[in-house]
Amino acid sequence: MDREKVEIEVKEQLVEIKNLADEILKELSDIPDEVLDQYPGMLSQHLQDMQYPTL
Repeated sequence: MDREKVEIEVKEQLVEIKNLADEILKELSDIPDEVLDQYPGMLSQHLQDMQYPTL
């Protein structure tokens, strides 16, 4: 692969990542603060599980 193709692919992946992040933030904003306060460690654990899924 030449450099130009790699740059295009990376840019496309960054757009995809940004879109996923926007979706996650939108879903998180739908969760009431009272619920999040009850489970302070749960969200970070969930994000870790998503980042490193166990097989």
